[in-house]
Amino acid sequence: GTTDEPFQADPSTAVATEGELEYLVAAVNEVFPDLKLTLDDVDLHYAGVRPLPYSDAATPGAVSRRHWMEPNPNCELPMYSIIGGKLTTCRSLAEEAAGEILKRLGLPRIADSSERPITEQEPLFALRTAGSTINPAPLEPLLAGTQIPLAVARQIIRGQWVTKLDDLIERRLMLLYHPNLTCTCLSQLADLLIEAGLLAAAEKNAAVNAVIARLATHFGKRVSQ
Repeated sequence: GTTDEPFQADPSTAVATEGELEYLVAAVNEVFPDLKLTLDDVDLHYAGVRPLPYSDAATPGAVSRRHWMEPNPNCELPMYSIIGGKLTTCRSLAEEAAGEILKRLGLPRIADSSERPITEQEPLFALRTAGSTINPAPLEPLLAGTQIPLAVARQIIRGQWVTKLDDLIERRLMLLYHPNLTCTCLSQLADLLIEAGLLAAAEKNAAVNAVIARLATHFGKRVSQ
């Protein structure tokens, strides 16, 4: 579910507040009263900050979710800031942005993607990079407690600009949503970062412990032993 609360601090510090969690749990209980859920039943919570165009609307929910393109008149090359918008309008935003930039450059539009289908993401087990495809063998070693081959994790570290352990877990491998994430899995991933020269061996335990603490405080996520 979603809530609308104004937020003025660093977006990286945004977390779901107890009040927001209580609101969402109450909303579910209203629809399914027999569940009788409490905050203890929340396995994972997630909060993000959406930048919206300035508005004097009385409530956050009344602020438009449409995107806004703000030109920077002091740049030698065309530069625009994109404010607001939604994932469902990504194509119209791209079309509008291309149109504005081409117009400012005095160039015609020579292609259009409006009829091009948006395909599903490649399966994790058939990762394509630089014209090659990795199709792990059935007996290939897996990350502990997952169906992710170690070869795929290595390829993601090499090809997706991974810099830190939390980045690898939360965004690249999406293990934030794994129902039974373990310390063993985190340790394996830390070893892969060490292997890739992205983490010092002496810092491994501290990095793993920092991720465990972050998952707990930021997302209410428990890591199994």
